[in-house]
Amino acid sequence: MYTCVSGMIQVGNRFSKLFDIKRGVKQGSTLSPKLFNIFINDVVNFLENRWAPKVSLGTQKLSLLLFADDIALVANKLQDLQILLNLIEEYLQIKKLRLNTEKSDVVIF
Repeated sequence: MYTCVSGMIQVGNRFSKLFDIKRGVKQGSTLSPKLFNIFINDVVNFLENRWAPKVSLGTQKLSLLLFADDIALVANKLQDLQILLNLIEEYLQIKKLRLNTEKSDVVIF
């Protein structure tokens, strides 16, 4: 968590005024995955309760993978991926969380 931290924004050779950073977790903090787990631990139940599409992987059926503070949505079809994205968007709105689209990608195998 941030305490006594401030920042400024640089655009070209110009700098903004100094501002206080009042919330968030520092990049690389060991708190990040712990807080992620606390806030996101019910996402699996949320998807299962809404009959989210699943992919078979051996004997397992899944619709997402969780690791540290990352989520990977898994789908066989574009339509299923869109359903999962819509459900995740609903979940995040309920939890008052945001998805960082700049750190998000779609990977097709």
